[in-house]
Amino acid sequence: MQVIKGFEKYPSFSSESILAIGNFDGIHLGHQKILQLLEEKAKNHALPSLVLTFSPHPEKILGEKIIKMIQTLDQRAREIKKFGIKAVLIVPFDEKFSSLSGQGFIQKIVVNILKAKVVIVGENFRFGKNREGDISLLRKSASRFNFQSI
Repeated sequence: MQVIKGFEKYPSFSSESILAIGNFDGIHLGHQKILQLLEEKAKNHALPSLVLTFSPHPEKILGEKIIKMIQTLDQRAREIKKFGIKAVLIVPFDEKFSSLSGQGFIQKIVVNILKAKVVIVGENFRFGKNREGDISLLRKSASRFNFQSI
């Protein structure tokens, strides 16, 4: 499994991907289900499986609550690797990144950079400035940008 730290190291020539987004700290049963589905969809579509995660945890930057991580980034990567995932992209989460709108996150990151054909997230996943993006926005954007949202 390839571990990529930052968008600047993500190959711009990369093919389309099957994408899961989240923090994946602890790899609980919900995470396991997402990672299993990710690998299943990747095989069905004959595309690489990609996990997008963040460091530090967004809550640390946004200051909404104190976060104690269960695993280090290396430990998370080792656990994710067990599911047969092709790559993990670790994105530095900072003030600039947190200012990206929900729609901007979808268009710039999910569609333009990662070229996702399928996007898998947990039901409580939130993204974009002020956590404005949710599964509903992701589903609405899926038809517009030609990807499947799960």
